[in-house]
Amino acid sequence: MYNRLKQIGKYEHPANPPPTYSKFYSLSYRTFKIADVYLYPLANMKTKNTMGFSTGLSLFTTAGREQLYKNFAQIYVRKFTSYRNLASRIKVLNIWIIGLVGIA
Repeated sequence: MYNRLKQIGKYEHPANPPPTYSKFYSLSYRTFKIADVYLYPLANMKTKNTMGFSTGLSLFTTAGREQLYKNFAQIYVRKFTSYRNLASRIKVLNIWIIGLVGIA
């Protein structure tokens, strides 16, 4: 690639790259500048690992749906316990959970 592009462009560190280039690439790698446009180097790609991502929580599997419904139910339990009329809220919540899980 270097031998083909050295005749038509400059191989240099980006001096004034566009905002997209600065967002995804660092300026430490040299790249080609052709017609005032920097080519995006594939070797210099920035990535982030999502630490909170769980492959088990998926809406497409039954186990994943059950786990999500359990998490939603825990959130609603916390919300309902803050109300004054706790007994009626718990009855409503139990009916709601039974409807979600499908227990007859």
